[in-house]
Amino acid sequence: MSKHQQFLYALLAVVSVLVLSVEGQGVGVDGHPVTCPEFTPHSELNITELVGVWYGASRSPAHKFACVEMKVALTKNDTMVKLTTSHAALNSTLLNTVKEAMVNVADLTNPNGFTVLYNSTDEKPFIYKIIEIDPDKKYAVMCGYTSPEIGDESFGLIMTGERIADKKWLQAIKDEASKRFADFAKDSVVDIQQSDKCASSAEVAVPVLSTILGVVYSLLRFMH
Repeated sequence: MSKHQQFLYALLAVVSVLVLSVEGQGVGVDGHPVTCPEFTPHSELNITELVGVWYGASRSPAHKFACVEMKVALTKNDTMVKLTTSHAALNSTLLNTVKEAMVNVADLTNPNGFTVLYNSTDEKPFIYKIIEIDPDKKYAVMCGYTSPEIGDESFGLIMTGERIADKKWLQAIKDEASKRFADFAKDSVVDIQQSDKCASSAEVAVPVLSTILGVVYSLLRFMH
């Protein structure tokens, strides 16, 4: 990485920290970090900032998946958000799970959060709250839980616009989040396994098939 790139990442880290510090409710009345059920999300949201492809960067507690990615798209005349989440097993780069969920755009700024229920029979609904989205789509900070009464099922999540985020920049985001939100306690936030080799089975199959066809073609030419 060049010195110019390092400077840009450092500058972005500072800006990100300032944004997290200034915007949104983040510290309780007693000065302690707030929990996700206590947090009140922003009443306004530029939905276009959320649309696109996001990659799981860090989670608290640790994530049991790798290569996590989420595609966010508007549908039904921009009244609904379609979430398509893919992931691989730990220590793997093959995206072998794809699940979808639909969320009403109006629910994204609900003070009580919005419910995400994926089309998977073994998935239970989670309540999500958006803490912050970078206008340039560099990062998004969220938290969630299954029930306000069950604290150990609450989590914090950082998504980034790049599959492999700069570690120093990401650490700055995590450090600031840990000061303001209970779900980002420093001893519990773990980086999600990501790799430039993360790919779906279809993406893996295409080059393999191309190689096989190339070999077959060469053999046929040789035989003739």
